[in-house]
Amino acid sequence: EMSDFDGRMKLECLPLEMLVVIGGELPLHSLVRLGCTCRALAAVLDTDAAFAPALRDALYPQMVTVSGSKARMQALTQLDGVSWTHCYGDGGDRPSARHAYAAFMHHSTLVVAFGKCLLSQSTTNGCFALDVRSGAWTQAATSSAAEPMPRSFGADAGGCGGIIHDGAGRAWLVTFSGSRPGVRDNETWLLGPIGEAAGAADWGWFQVQADGEAQSDARPCPRFHQSITRVVSGTADALVLTGGHNYRIEEIDDFHVLSLAELRPNRASQATNEEGGPIGSGSGAAGTGGGGNIGLLERVAWQELSAVDDGDLPGGKARHSVIDWAPRGLLLVGGECDVDTWLCRRPLLDGELSWQKLPDLPLASSAVNSGATHNPTSIPIDAHKLLLCLSACHGPSPSLCILEHSPWRWSQCACMGAVPRGVRRGASLLRAAADVLVLWGGHAGGRMNQFDDPDGDFYMLHEARVLRMLPSAHDTSTPMLRFGQCTVGQPPPTERRAAPSNWDAGAQRQPVMLHGLITRSELNGRLGVVDGGETRCGSASRVPVRLISVETGDEAGSAVLVKPSNLEAGVWRAAPSLHWCAAEQLAIGLFPSEGERVLGVAAMRLAD
Repeated sequence: EMSDFDGRMKLECLPLEMLVVIGGELPLHSLVRLGCTCRALAAVLDTDAAFAPALRDALYPQMVTVSGSKARMQALTQLDGVSWTHCYGDGGDRPSARHAYAAFMHHSTLVVAFGKCLLSQSTTNGCFALDVRSGAWTQAATSSAAEPMPRSFGADAGGCGGIIHDGAGRAWLVTFSGSRPGVRDNETWLLGPIGEAAGAADWGWFQVQADGEAQSDARPCPRFHQSITRVVSGTADALVLTGGHNYRIEEIDDFHVLSLAELRPNRASQATNEEGGPIGSGSGAAGTGGGGNIGLLERVAWQELSAVDDGDLPGGKARHSVIDWAPRGLLLVGGECDVDTWLCRRPLLDGELSWQKLPDLPLASSAVNSGATHNPTSIPIDAHKLLLCLSACHGPSPSLCILEHSPWRWSQCACMGAVPRGVRRGASLLRAAADVLVLWGGHAGGRMNQFDDPDGDFYMLHEARVLRMLPSAHDTSTPMLRFGQCTVGQPPPTERRAAPSNWDAGAQRQPVMLHGLITRSELNGRLGVVDGGETRCGSASRVPVRLISVETGDEAGSAVLVKPSNLEAGVWRAAPSLHWCAAEQLAIGLFPSEGERVLGVAAMRLAD
């Protein structure tokens, strides 16, 4: 406020530049409200300069130009600026289309490793790096002296590893366990040091606590349905491994931490690095080979932490989630049929755990028994509130809850807008901007294997939804969630194809998958296309199917006759993955492309 010559207090007396500065310090909703009450601020709201600070805070911290800031902020706020901008990733060595792989983002590099190839259904140890900026793929660790066996992570929805840093600040991709042909091991492998994708060929593979055994008592026992979480404390980070199922399908009660703080380059390798050029060759205790001399690997090992027995303890868990909620601690939530919630107070590396029992999840028993608590994902809103996404097995999906501190309590979120409906199990949340989230993935629950893991019927990238956390009317009220749709520039496939009621000539060229064959079981899982209408063959009907070659992805050979009951149409066998690249402010999606021969890449922008 300011006095003018006649003694009255008017904001109009302030210079325009000062009003812009004031607007830049206000929250967006306060700026808009003031614009409705003051002519001077209303004039400021007509300029891009007033909205540029809010846009920088929300999405683009490195933004230089302010042109178009108001329109982009409006599009982000109303969720109508979200679009799939393009599909790319066709440069360099492209990875084969696969599922059950490990994928992690580091700056502008997306690393994809292992998995099961869709056409051949064989596991692979192939590793590739994508440069998000150029869309070029590079095969990684081609000169590594050692490499892990092929493996996949189909039963590891709770995590198979992560990217953490060593004592010198270098980034490493860490993977644990995995399903090899005929065995599930408990090996731990490091890949790196991770840097630009163009240099991925020089990365190396290094095994932690290697003793020549696929299953070793020196490491956490082999498991699946476990939780692996990256935990950050100050400038250091580590991986936390908890629970899972053992080979008897029993829930495991343990807590392990892996830190690379003791891993540093040897002085000799540091000197060589300063001179430039590759370092190290061969293999040994110092960890040499592709990726250089990384230091003394024997200093790196999983550490098992014990709980302080001062009351109730969580016990064994599987299909649960552990969330790093700074500064509160680690939140353990979900499980096989569990509604209990636990908080592990920090610090973690003191050798003991201290658990606090929190209120149970607000779910009906029917939802719990239907798998609603399997592998929930969450987003910390702030130090006092956390948003949790649970599987929705009945009614609208997903089920979104807020956990609040002081006092601890769960509450259901109110949703509005284009709320997705129907069964959506295992969906994930990705935080893109301060109050903008992306709900993606999951499956419809129609195709499950003997371990109750999905085998198909996945939700694809175009079925993702964006949502905003609308400001609460009061500090004590639950935020409302407003859903939008990703409808612009949809990535393929654009529709979910259902099986026809009968396989007549109209079903020709319908993509199908063979399953349930007995005498020709080697064809189970193969893809093909219907090559004609249903015909009678003796007392049963048969449908001609032309199979797709596992080598080329093209139709090969003559058609085979298959019973209609052995055909399944419109089944997405590979779940897509979505990763947020903060460096480029893009959501990067991976999906099977070109007849399920290679991995395609789609980019989604929140406000363009």
